[in-house]
Amino acid sequence: MTVNEKILLHLKDCRSSRENLTPGATQEGIARGVDIRRSHVPRAVKKLISEGNAEEIKGRLPGKARKVKMYLLTEPGMRIAREISEEMEKEKVMIRGVEETEMTIREARLAFEMTSLEILRNLTPEGVLEIPEEVEEEIEFLDRKEELSEMRDWVNQDTGLLVIYSPEGFGKTRMARRFLKTLRKSDIYWEDLSENHSTYEIFQGISEYLAKRGRKRSSELFEDGDIDGLLSSLPDEMASVRSVYVFDNYFHLGEDIVDFFSYLAKSSKRLKNSRVLVLAREATPSYCRFYTKDSVERELVREIHLRGLDEENSKLLLGRPDIDEESFRRVYLLTKGCPLYLKLIRDGDAEELKRRSRFTNPEIKLLMFSRDVKAK
Repeated sequence: MTVNEKILLHLKDCRSSRENLTPGATQEGIARGVDIRRSHVPRAVKKLISEGNAEEIKGRLPGKARKVKMYLLTEPGMRIAREISEEMEKEKVMIRGVEETEMTIREARLAFEMTSLEILRNLTPEGVLEIPEEVEEEIEFLDRKEELSEMRDWVNQDTGLLVIYSPEGFGKTRMARRFLKTLRKSDIYWEDLSENHSTYEIFQGISEYLAKRGRKRSSELFEDGDIDGLLSSLPDEMASVRSVYVFDNYFHLGEDIVDFFSYLAKSSKRLKNSRVLVLAREATPSYCRFYTKDSVERELVREIHLRGLDEENSKLLLGRPDIDEESFRRVYLLTKGCPLYLKLIRDGDAEELKRRSRFTNPEIKLLMFSRDVKAK
């Protein structure tokens, strides 16, 4: 794979946009993600820009004073990146580290929450994926037995749609990926939603997915612009391929997206052996909710509300099994067992904790102090 192809993949995976700029879109972020010298980035992206596959903008990251050069994929660039990703993810690799088994790169990406480029970096010449130690530890650590049991029960019941709610950073995406790893007989369709998402993108993605599995009716209706016909036939088309359709980051979305998911909820009994999994934030505003209490009572939709880790697992994730009880109590009461916050405290990343959390400066100082307190 060429450097420019790797950059296309990296920019796709870092999910940066004009409305949501991320560190991965900077020259430093690209250099780190693609594993090249930072001084080589301008020359590498220049060709992408000249070909119309990327654009350069000046942007300011949260918490930073000055603007820096950042790079975003254009629509043609995103299309090429997806094509590269789809072809690459069909390849099979042998997994070593967590277990000895064979799976596609796509399955490995979902199961171990690694980007495509991280998988390439950890792939041996013989095609064996060496799972990094820190990834293996986190996979072994996450203990959501009750919720995973509920998900297994959902797959075997008639309810076609499951919504998992949690505050940001509570691990719903990781839990979903771990669960999907166990579904050997189902294909996986995964789409990351964002505020600027449109139903056009959703229809296009699902239609292309179904067409590659020999179900071309949706693709034909989409190309003909018959959106009403497409929407009407989509639940049955989705049911024709044994799949789990996952939509992550359901939060602030347009009215057309909400209407689409509302239609899916009402049609969930038509999904048969296929399932729709929606990963939503607990703080999703009421005007973005796409079903009612009645939908749950009629078993059209099922819900799981994900809570923080218990004290034992929080202490393990914090990486300080010997921490004194008073210090740990401070940490646990403030974080409520949020895995993301616990990892940031463990790593001493006060700046990122401030950016990602609701904590005040005094609270962050207290959290970092508690982390550093020696065991009694």
